Amino acid sequence: IYDNEYFQLSVIDSKKHKEDKEFGFNINRCLYYEIVEHNDMRHLGPILCMYDHIIANSWEKWIEFTRTDTIADGGNHCSFRYKLKSNE
Repeated sequence: IYDNEYFQLSVIDSKKHKEDKEFGFNINRCLYYEIVEHNDMRHLGPILCMYDHIIANSWEKWIEFTRTDTIADGGNHCSFRYKLKSNE
């Protein structure tokens, strides 16, 4: 859904992470943030980003979600990193 002109998704090299059961991508443009910025409501950007963590909580038993950057916090992209947890 995000591989379009409004979000400009780029997938992180999946071959490198295949053995580690990881998947990652970056969002290089964020339509959501552009809308809040245009309406002078930048403070809402980080709140919108928290929804990704809320969704990730629903599968946290199996998949670890990490993020180091968001456009809303001044980064040049939003990072999405997923790693399958081991069956311990």
